[in-house]
Amino acid sequence: MLKIIKYSEKYFKDIVSCIEKLQDFIIEIDPHKLNIRTKSYWENAVNNLLEKVKKENWIIYVAIFDEKVVWFIAWVMWFTEDEYKDEFKYVKMWYILELFIDENYRWQKIWQLLMEEIERYFKENDCEYSYVNVFAQNIWAWKFYEKSWFSNRMISMSKRI
Repeated sequence: MLKIIKYSEKYFKDIVSCIEKLQDFIIEIDPHKLNIRTKSYWENAVNNLLEKVKKENWIIYVAIFDEKVVWFIAWVMWFTEDEYKDEFKYVKMWYILELFIDENYRWQKIWQLLMEEIERYFKENDCEYSYVNVFAQNIWAWKFYEKSWFSNRMISMSKRI
């Protein structure tokens, strides 16, 4: 049975494992080979994430399936900043910071249930938009977000000099 619950310390090791798997995957597909994972990566990445959750109104949810964390998402509520008030409409949006789905569960349509649940939460909290950055080589993530009705608004590009 699938359960979606707010993160608690009980799932710390699971989040560490998810963060490491996600970084290893990004390293594997990075054509520029800029991404790395040091021995202290998990500690810094997870502790920084959890610190921001405490201080900056960030939220983490996990999905448990067969007593295992198979998915997690971290997001923060964000408003259009005052410095851009002459350029952009003032909107409330949720910025998805991290999203991980265990590779063994990606093709089982669990992600649809999870996104529906998260979007329900966003709507209940008067969100107008949801925003996410996707690593360009992460084709699976592109397809995931497209199936969840996300569309490109801006594209970030890089070039080796």
